[in-house]
Amino acid sequence: LKIALVKNPFSPHYYEKAIKHLVVEDSIVSIIIDGNMPHNYERRFKKVLRDRGIKTNKLIFGNDKSYPVLRLADACAGLVRYHYDNPDHTKANDLYGIFSSKIETVFMM
Repeated sequence: LKIALVKNPFSPHYYEKAIKHLVVEDSIVSIIIDGNMPHNYERRFKKVLRDRGIKTNKLIFGNDKSYPVLRLADACAGLVRYHYDNPDHTKANDLYGIFSSKIETVFMM
């Protein structure tokens, strides 16, 4: 897992910045982004990926019905956010400890 923690209010600029720092591998099969975004946002996002040397046909916008792995990603994202916002919560710490060894990078903005 690679995680970007972003403070509210959210801006598409944060996505661009996170991608520049988190997506560095050459052997990416696909990138699936949860939700439908406007066309101009998709173009901007693809440009950021092309600048990183990643083929843009690997970028897919989807929902959790088409890509069930997005449900797992949402659950992990929610747990990590809760863990960082409430570090004294023992249940969140226990759950976070289960998969913390799988976290490769945490990028905070």
